[in-house]
Amino acid sequence: MPAPGKINYCIVTTNHGLDRMLIEIHKQLELTRGPPALYFRLHGACSTLGWRGLISILTIYVAPIKKVYIVDVLSMCIGCFNFKSPTTKHSIKMILESPLFPKVFFDLRNDSNTLFITCGIEMNAAHDLQLMGRARYMAISESAATQSSDENIKESSDSITAEPNKAFSGSAGKPSPGESNKKNNVPIINPEVAKFRALYQTQERTQAAPPIPNGNADYFLQRPLRQGFVRQFLQPIVCRPQLWEMYYDLPAYYLECYTVWLGARIEWSRSPEYDPRRNAC
Repeated sequence: MPAPGKINYCIVTTNHGLDRMLIEIHKQLELTRGPPALYFRLHGACSTLGWRGLISILTIYVAPIKKVYIVDVLSMCIGCFNFKSPTTKHSIKMILESPLFPKVFFDLRNDSNTLFITCGIEMNAAHDLQLMGRARYMAISESAATQSSDENIKESSDSITAEPNKAFSGSAGKPSPGESNKKNNVPIINPEVAKFRALYQTQERTQAAPPIPNGNADYFLQRPLRQGFVRQFLQPIVCRPQLWEMYYDLPAYYLECYTVWLGARIEWSRSPEYDPRRNAC
């Protein structure tokens, strides 16, 4: 994890800056053949993105070069999403809507809602680390439960084979630790599951709501952006490639579940009934 003072970032406030950013992104997309290269996050100029929310900045982390581009939407207006690079002929909107370029978010609901309502952007090939993490947790839990069940069956079989009389006579001696826990209703938590759950819950807190000084979203309205504040709110996004590595390797069943959940989440975020205040950024 990069130290707060070591994050490489560039604030984009002009069309020239957008052109240079899009050229670099295009280059990395052409070169990348592994995990996704682009990680996105919108920040609002108020506490809630969405129907009435005002976009302050768009952060794009380009993982292969470990660099964050901070697009100052508030200064350039939402037209910056449609600006086409004279060199690559790409725009931010085209990248977000392209099915060829994977994009990664953490809980994309409000971001998707804002982009759709404000800019008419319908995201394609977008991933949601929050949903992926939940699917991974379920897969790990099921695997641990299956392993535990297999071990219990083996232990019972071994016990019956070794001491058939004791197994059924009620004189088999002290219960095993597992049996004792079951009788006392003490849940046996697999260490791997517990570790993953703790990590996931930590990321749920830090990724979904990056720290805002004194809880004041007005920091996103101030220009120029304060350097210390910038480094503070960039910290979560630069950690997201690590989360991808932890979450993405899903068994076939849970990969299918994740895909269905993701499609439903994106569709819901674009519906008139969606309320971004329930998922305040």
